Amino acid sequence: MEFEFLAKHNPWWKSREELLHDRKVSIALGKKAAYIPSLVGEKKGICSIRGPRQVGKTTALKLLIWESVFKHGADARQFLYLPCDVLADFNEIVKAAELHKEWLLRFNIKENYVIFDEITFVKEWFRAIKYLADSSLCTLLVFTGSVASDLKHGTERFPGRGVKTMFYLPLSFSDYVRLFGSGDLKKELAALNPLSMEEAFSDALLQKAAYIIPFLGELNRHMDNYLISGGFLSSGYQFNETGAITEELYEDYVNWILGDLSKLEKSEHIFREIISVLASKYGAELAFHSIAKATSIGSHKTVAEYLELLESLMLLNFVHKIDLNKKAPVFRKQKKFYFLDTFLFSAFSGYVNGKHECCINELNKPFAIEGIVLEHLKRKANRLLESVWYYRDRKGEVDFVVRKGKRFQAVEVKWQEKVSESDFSHYNIFKAPLILSKTTMHNGKAVIMPAAVFLALI
Repeated sequence: MEFEFLAKHNPWWKSREELLHDRKVSIALGKKAAYIPSLVGEKKGICSIRGPRQVGKTTALKLLIWESVFKHGADARQFLYLPCDVLADFNEIVKAAELHKEWLLRFNIKENYVIFDEITFVKEWFRAIKYLADSSLCTLLVFTGSVASDLKHGTERFPGRGVKTMFYLPLSFSDYVRLFGSGDLKKELAALNPLSMEEAFSDALLQKAAYIIPFLGELNRHMDNYLISGGFLSSGYQFNETGAITEELYEDYVNWILGDLSKLEKSEHIFREIISVLASKYGAELAFHSIAKATSIGSHKTVAEYLELLESLMLLNFVHKIDLNKKAPVFRKQKKFYFLDTFLFSAFSGYVNGKHECCINELNKPFAIEGIVLEHLKRKANRLLESVWYYRDRKGEVDFVVRKGKRFQAVEVKWQEKVSESDFSHYNIFKAPLILSKTTMHNGKAVIMPAAVFLALI
């Protein structure tokens, strides 16, 4: 590896003004409603960032460099950024960091901030990270990946080295309305700190809901938009700026994932069949063997392998049923599957249906809302641990169950015009359930709250 190669990917070493000409930085800063994420925090240590493809990790990292240089006075030369799809093997990761460090020492610059983007596609990448961690070569070492399981398993190979794990995900509904909402709504939300998981099921929820319930009409309009665009910045900006999402954007995302599957030597045909079943039975209880029977795949083990891969690519969320007597999930039985984001649901539903377009309709909208609620609950709980389940008995199903201290909290989604306490049938098991409605607000045996209000507050 030559120094010229590093300089090519880090033009801001010549002049910090080059950061402003970076395509991703200039597009992000040029938006009427610019989104500047808070990333990494203190610039020291080792940080692993996981997130789905095309969620904006690269843009966020380059905005981190821009903000550090232009707002906090860092020297642009301190930052090494490399996309790992240009690296041949793990040795080049080490060599890049060493060359950068040696160059900085010529200027007596002692602190260096090193970023390796999409590292999981470099074979044995973890060997390089372990070496860099042990040698303390980097003041800050950041590495990202879209194959979450590879990133997780890789970081487990060097315990005790203080690796901080972060998730960079599509915009939450709260972030979405803070970005695209009216000035008055943004102002109201800015005065309200997002609720923690514990606060979300306490009096604090009702207290804060009182401030934004006057905005329910606007919040539900944003919910309709969020169902279409999801939280991906590219689709969110495109929809809010033009009122539509192009076929090309859907197709581009699908092609990115198909490219990743090819790199992982997986079959597009099997992938397509499994996606077809998930899209047609969205939010329903499914077992691996029932999916296999509904396709030409035959083997439930193959189905399980592909579904686990889709989860590791951060495309799908699994929900296991919980056994309340054992206070543990039931792994061997049916599960519910939701896409991480509604944009993904439309992208892949369109892919199997042969037309790239929004696939949210009145029939599947309640299940799409369930998927949004699930993803937000997972974010508020510990995403590294299984923390959200569903419950079923002879009386029926409870959409989601989360742990609240020593007891379990029920969350039911009823996306309909009128909702009452009688829409929940498990009061003998769950006290004070939270029922998420379309417009109904009520506090009694159950807390009934518009889903858009709840999601805007957490």
